[in-house]
Amino acid sequence: MPVRHYLPVHQQGHFRQICLTEFSSAKSEETILCLPGLLETSAAWHDFAHFFAKKHRVFIIDYAGRALSEYLPDGIEYRMSACLADICSAVSFINGFDQRSKKRTSSAESTATETCLHLVGNSMGGLLAVTFAAEQPSIVTSLVINDVGAVAPWGGTYCDHGCRLCHGDTSKRC
Repeated sequence: MPVRHYLPVHQQGHFRQICLTEFSSAKSEETILCLPGLLETSAAWHDFAHFFAKKHRVFIIDYAGRALSEYLPDGIEYRMSACLADICSAVSFINGFDQRSKKRTSSAESTATETCLHLVGNSMGGLLAVTFAAEQPSIVTSLVINDVGAVAPWGGTYCDHGCRLCHGDTSKRC
């Protein structure tokens, strides 16, 4: 039976909640995080999750504004950076890290360093998986990407003047 977790995401001075759905029959050292495409929700991944949950912990994220996740507050645009903030919150939760207190949760403390994280992304989720893995290579064990375009116009989708592309310099155009 799937379990829904509502996680805090902190971005640009605002907190919001996203929904992370977990499918698993037992604790496993291997975890799969499913990253939906632009027009998908976690519902598109339920068959995949049920199949792999027999031997893995499987999580499916609903980005801000999708399914049971809260909408972005006024002033924050729907860009790749918002989705990456959602993914960071999900990975922190999976690894047993409480974002609000910035401390490890006691129940996950012993297994947090042992988590084997596989990212599976479709379309935009694949681009997010590649970006997250490039920024956090020590966290990601493997990537599976599907239907990812060869060229992405990052200037219009990623930068909110706090990203690695412009290094927070608001005079630069990414």
